[in-house]
Amino acid sequence: MVKNIKIRRLPLHLPHLLFQMTNKHIRADVVLLDKGILLASCDTREPKVRDQLAPVPHPTRQMRLDGMRGVKDKANPTQTELYFGGFYTKTAQAAELVGKTLAERAVEAGITEVRWERPGEYQGKMKVFLESFVKASGVKLR
Repeated sequence: MVKNIKIRRLPLHLPHLLFQMTNKHIRADVVLLDKGILLASCDTREPKVRDQLAPVPHPTRQMRLDGMRGVKDKANPTQTELYFGGFYTKTAQAAELVGKTLAERAVEAGITEVRWERPGEYQGKMKVFLESFVKASGVKLR
């Protein structure tokens, strides 16, 4: 038996907002789907975004760093940074930063309206992302 499913069909000639969360990163794009053109994108792997996120100290590397404090090479001041872990790239702060950065890039590209194909209410990181995107750019979601 086949069920009839309503699919929200939106015009392809308008820019679409795409949002993706993986286990480690958050990514968002504004794309023209009919032509396959990427108008704006932002990702937590980009250096501009990643440098604004909070660093994560790695516990075992921190212990190793504490043991090496007296042996630190004065010619290499960034040696301590090598013993720290990465950055918090899948938090609400990261989602907000991706939303703001994508909004700036969308405004630079001249985008005034985007299609959002996920109807309903949102929680957590997706809600923070959408709110920061709309506040920072003034772009209308349809």
